[in-house]
Amino acid sequence: MLAGALLALFWAVILLVGAMSALAFIVGFKSAP
Repeated sequence: MLAGALLALFWAVILLVGAMSALAFIVGFKSAP
């Protein structure tokens, strides 16, 4: 149970960081000349 919760939290953090980095990349790419 605890291992499953930690694994889910781990994947949630990975996906969140990935989405934020992708968003930052898209914003930076669009703002670039």
